[in-house]
Amino acid sequence: MDDDNYDFNITGNEKEKLKIYPIIYKKTFEGIRQYGIICNELPELQKDDLIRIEEEEPFYSDVESWDAHTTVTIRRPRLETDEERDLRLKQYKDILKEAKERRYQTYLKLKEEFENEKA
Repeated sequence: MDDDNYDFNITGNEKEKLKIYPIIYKKTFEGIRQYGIICNELPELQKDDLIRIEEEEPFYSDVESWDAHTTVTIRRPRLETDEERDLRLKQYKDILKEAKERRYQTYLKLKEEFENEKA
């Protein structure tokens, strides 16, 4: 499950499907595209597609470097499938279970710490 696909809290209602925003197109072009992107390079767009154009200036250092580039990402909203919803809810329940276990372990450590102080 790609959390970036969801537009709000991933818990949602167990019975309803959430709107997700999967990437339908992503391409990185060399350099900064001062004059835009040629339209025949893009897929056919729909009115509710989300288009993001990111320009990265060049960066050079001893540790990390990259050349200037432009990335175009298009996301198309849709409702999640039954399988995606079931996976999302299972992962959410697993997270809640793990969090409860961590809280319980913390409780036991604190209980032991403060009981030893009283003695």
